[in-house]
Amino acid sequence: CGPLEFISRTSETSSPRAGIIVPRYGRTNVERNRLKRRLRALVRSDWLPEARSRGLETDVLVRARPEAYERTLDQLRAAFSSWERAA
Repeated sequence: CGPLEFISRTSETSSPRAGIIVPRYGRTNVERNRLKRRLRALVRSDWLPEARSRGLETDVLVRARPEAYERTLDQLRAAFSSWERAA
């Protein structure tokens, strides 16, 4: 889904979980940490509540691609939304 890659599978627990991978891609630690914070915020505020309300028992791994560093929070949210619709 554009700047993000998603891998999902059935959870071994009774609740949804998410993991986030942000490779360096030659970026500074400040840029990397900023992107990780944005992705964690999207998972907490958008994906987890939706997954819980739908009763999903899914583990999701979100991996940032190099172009994710250039995207705004709204663009990352749009990538998340397009993945949710496809899943």
